[in-house]
Formats: sequence, C-alpha cells, structure tokens
Amino acid sequence: MTDVLIGGQTGPQSLGLGSTIGARLRQGALADLIVTELHGKYYETNVRGNLFWATMTAGVIFPAPAAVANNPITLANPAGSGKNLILVSFDMVITTIPGTPLTGLYGLYVNNSPAAAAVTGTAIAIQQGLIGGAAASVAKAFSTATIPAAPNLLLPFAQKVTGQVAAAVGIDGLPGYHVDFDGRVILAPGTSITPQQTVADTTNATVLCAFAWEEAPAT
Repeated sequence: MTDVLIGGQTGPQSLGLGSTIGARLRQGALADLIVTELHGKYYETNVRGNLFWATMTAGVIFPAPAAVANNPITLANPAGSGKNLILVSFDMVITTIPGTPLTGLYGLYVNNSPAAAAVTGTAIAIQQGLIGGAAASVAKAFSTATIPAAPNLLLPFAQKVTGQVAAAVGIDGLPGYHVDFDGRVILAPGTSITPQQTVADTTNATVLCAFAWEEAPAT
C-alpha cells in the first residue's frame, strides 16, 4: 500500500481571495489540524431543509407516571417513513406549579418497539428551521398524546423535591429545562419519545415543550 502524505503548515497564512496555489492545511505545533467554524453548528443541515421544530402553544397537564394517555408532547417517527429523526434539543417550561409537589424526576421516555401502534393525539404543527422553507417533515408531533404502551425511561433531565416550590414564584419565574442531544438519540421509524415524571403530584404541573430534530435517510 502506498502512503499519501498531505502537507500542512504551522502558523497563519496570508492568502488572497480564491487562492489555490501554495495553500496548505494549517497545523499546530503538535501536528494537530487547526479548523475554525464558518457558521453555526446546525447551519448546514438547516439551510438544506433538514431541521424541524415541534412547539406546543398551550400548556398541558403532566399525567401520572408511565401514562399512556394525555402526555404533554410526543414526537413520533411513523413506521415506513424512510427517515431517522436525529434529536437536536428538547425544552420544557413549567407554566403552572403542582399544588403538592412530591420528590421525583422528570425524564424523557421512549417507545422502542417499531411494531407498536401509531401515536395519536392533538396534532402539533411542525415548522422548518429554515423559516420560509418549503421542505416537509416525515415526523408527527402531538399534545395530549396517547402512546401504544408504557414507555421506557431513557434520560432523566430534572428533579422535583417536596417543598421545593413555594406558593410565591420568584422574579426569575417558573422552572425551564433544556437538553442538548448532539447525536446521542435517534428515533428510527416506528418509535417515539415523550416527557414524563416518575412520581405523580396531587395537582400535576402544566408544561410547554418543544423538540428540534434533523431528518436523514434511515440506513
């Protein structure tokens, strides 16, 4: 096998616009390759019409643990879609505090059975990240969603503690939570994801949620 050497240069270079002759890859003193970002992290997938959002517009009450009905938001990848949903982020804001909060966790739960029944509920409009773009998403998003079976806990993202929330809300408002996935979670066709809690409150919280994801061909 013949080795191919790619030349580099340590330190900055001064090149005119459109220069190709003499241009070298920039390296550090440890032979590392130096790169800089031209655009934001998700620019490329977004400008190509592959980034989407599903955002609730009205608060929904959090159901009891392991609920199959009335889930606040569920993002589903329909069976046979031909695409994977590569999760980018999840956001949740509590709009109404529980009357009697009990110690427990908020988490993201998944249905990982592609043969399960389809998710149903009140449809949430899906928006393209490229505002004004014409690309259509294969995903389905629902509020007050009914899922085919009690889902499995994938990722706890927040804790609630008895007595932690006072009747008077401070100037910083009610809690908000943000999760970056960075490629760690992909919904294959026939699967779904929804936020739930591990311990039910006497009066459950009302929440607003949003998912962002990229779509790419399923392999």
